[in-house]
Amino acid sequence: MPAPTFLIAVLLLFLGFVPAASTQAHFVADSASAACSTVTSDTNAWQQVTTHHGVTLKLPPHFVEKHYAVTIGTVTSQEWRDGLGASVTIDVGGGPKELTKAGVIPHDKNFAYSECTDSINGLPVLIQSMRGSGVVFRPEGQWPTYDVYATFELGERSYLRVTADAPTLESQRQLLTVVRTIMRVRHR
Repeated sequence: MPAPTFLIAVLLLFLGFVPAASTQAHFVADSASAACSTVTSDTNAWQQVTTHHGVTLKLPPHFVEKHYAVTIGTVTSQEWRDGLGASVTIDVGGGPKELTKAGVIPHDKNFAYSECTDSINGLPVLIQSMRGSGVVFRPEGQWPTYDVYATFELGERSYLRVTADAPTLESQRQLLTVVRTIMRVRHR
């Protein structure tokens, strides 16, 4: 009896999709980490950073802040990248009166969507997890990104937003852990 992996490969070939073997390791059809899954990454060796918004959080050691050579207007966000395709952006801005309406609205290309509300450091937060807000391009193929959005309520119609994307499910799990490491928010 043929192995299930072989049957899947035959089915994909029949449908016209021929992924490289390493692409299969990155792309898991219709999967994403649940928005409020338990923290699984060990953060002891992670770096602690403080943003100009007054947010203190932990990032894996390989993340570095992205600085742009050219900017137009006032830049209000800060971004960190890991050099492997994952990024985290933090910004503060206004929004609707209700936290549940302040998150990202998934579009028809997103899938594996989940969300939950929680409290981190005493702040109400809407956490969203999904796939497909972007595309990962690698020599071995392309696949939808693994995305994380967290919207923290700072006050009436004032929100801190964390936007993150990753090339792998494991990286997405790390990004969900990053959201949970926010230790202090000082609204400026």
